[in-house]
Amino acid sequence: MSAITIRFPKTLHQEVRRLAEEEGISINQFVVLTLAQKVAVMQDRQKPLSPAEQLAYLERKAQAAPKDETLASFLEKHALDEEPAPEDRLD
Repeated sequence: MSAITIRFPKTLHQEVRRLAEEEGISINQFVVLTLAQKVAVMQDRQKPLSPAEQLAYLERKAQAAPKDETLASFLEKHALDEEPAPEDRLD
């Protein structure tokens, strides 16, 4: 096993402590389990997003953008300058 030091906000520490106590485990066990769950989710997300998922992601990002920024201007700033793969094209 490896050991690391992590600094995080006091309020988050208090919440982690409370949740660990509710589960009857140590803070260390809670953090390890939580991190393992997040890693598993992220590893699962390595598979490509479907076109519908890509569009939903871009729409969420556009909604979070400043109100004067349109989806088109957002895409101009953030989209890659390459054609989508054939399987990613919308009919």
